[in-house]
Amino acid sequence: MGRRRELKEARATVSRSRLTTLTGPGGVGKTRLGMEVGQRLQTHFRDGAWMVDLGSLNPGAPISPIVASALAIQDQSNRGALEGVTDYLQDKELLLFLDNCEHVLSGAGELVDRVLATAPGVRILTTSREPLSLAGEAIYPVPPLATPSVEDDHAVQDLERFESIALFVDRARNVVGDFAVTPENQKAVIELCTRLDGMPLAIEFAVARLQSMSVTQLLDRLDQRFRLLSRGSRTAQPRHRTLQALIDWSYELCTPEEQVLWQRLSVFPSSFDLEAAEEICSFDGLVPDLVLDLLDRLVAKSILLTERNGEAVRYRQLMTVREYGADRLNDGAATELRRRHRDCFLRRAETMVEQWSTPRQGEFILRARTERPNSMAALQWSVATPGEINAAARLAVALRHHWVSDGYLSEGRFWLDRVLGEYDDAPERRERGSALWVVAWVSLLQGDHEAGAEYLAECRRVATALGDDGLLAHTEHWSGLYGIFTGDLSSAIVHYERAVAAHDRVGDLHSPDDRTALVGCRFHP
Repeated sequence: MGRRRELKEARATVSRSRLTTLTGPGGVGKTRLGMEVGQRLQTHFRDGAWMVDLGSLNPGAPISPIVASALAIQDQSNRGALEGVTDYLQDKELLLFLDNCEHVLSGAGELVDRVLATAPGVRILTTSREPLSLAGEAIYPVPPLATPSVEDDHAVQDLERFESIALFVDRARNVVGDFAVTPENQKAVIELCTRLDGMPLAIEFAVARLQSMSVTQLLDRLDQRFRLLSRGSRTAQPRHRTLQALIDWSYELCTPEEQVLWQRLSVFPSSFDLEAAEEICSFDGLVPDLVLDLLDRLVAKSILLTERNGEAVRYRQLMTVREYGADRLNDGAATELRRRHRDCFLRRAETMVEQWSTPRQGEFILRARTERPNSMAALQWSVATPGEINAAARLAVALRHHWVSDGYLSEGRFWLDRVLGEYDDAPERRERGSALWVVAWVSLLQGDHEAGAEYLAECRRVATALGDDGLLAHTEHWSGLYGIFTGDLSSAIVHYERAVAAHDRVGDLHSPDDRTALVGCRFHP
């Protein structure tokens, strides 16, 4: 379905390389793309194109016999099957398509290496979740199907230009003959295909459920993804019957250390960098020095995807793969991971605050945008978890430059109010006081001067009760801003004078800001 660009690129790769491997996670469509490439190219080879499905083999099983069977080699000699295959192919001109190599990599690599060395007229196309790692191997990563943005407006008639939607509609009509995307269901169809990551196998399993529910109902129950998507073609390999079985297969091919890291990486809601993976995932026997190698191995096995942003390399998992890993964490490990994840991004946010007034400010703005999904996940977990409210307050406060500089005032205020709402039984905390002056600042920038004044009054009460000059300094500073915003410069001058004195008492670097504001107020015409 679609795949015009991928077909063109894969064909070109096969044409210039004797060994091409289509890589990607299970269910992304490697097999179907490989079959289509073989069909398009079979007339280019004197002896055609031949497909060998290795999926029925157990790990470690020899592959030469199944290749010999697929090629209809009639060899009655006592030589080994590998020799029989290589002898048969040595004068042939054909394309050999070996599908599902990942669980028999050693045997596949040996056969491919021998064939390439002895049969100059043979080209080989393979599919695997990780490369064969042979000399001259060209690797073509198969991407998921294109999906429309859920935020954009789309005309119904234009949606099928997106390959995931086209596949969904085509398969849906096999289940519900008159299925069509309509203005009423288009949002659900778009979100469904997007939440399934544009993965062809996931989409096909989802469509099978349209016999008993609407698209909207299916979307509503997508959180139970693996149970709902349990019906597939009865003629498919057993591992393809459900997404659960499919990913089970990938998981079982990983070493114990790879499995542990796969589980722990599920804590990241989106992309992440090496440093975060090392810091968060290294505990209980998994040391930081192992993480990079394990990440590389998971990338090679298509469990992880990589993204490049300039010189930076980031990693991510498809949602389906991430949820699978999360399901294998016990409660204790999941809690430990969430806390380590929160602590990592809390430290990063507080470092941004500490170095905000430096030449690195632009770098920190970009970093905050990149890490936004991680920061929000950490904040959400901290607010919702008993005993973590002080850390939640610290994180919400440390993200203040992100709220303000990137225009997330409403979201910042929402989270700050959520944090403050959890402090009913412990109001006299410095963390609460800090959240009060930050939400006051945000409220003032939103033009909600009345709420800003109320927050500042409560912040002053907390600062006084705690005898905290640093907290009092911030209260006076933003009270000065309140005076400016409400046109009361006399009041602003008084508050900035108090802020200067309080900042000086604690040696706070904000004192120059207050002095500048004070001069501006005094000399304002």
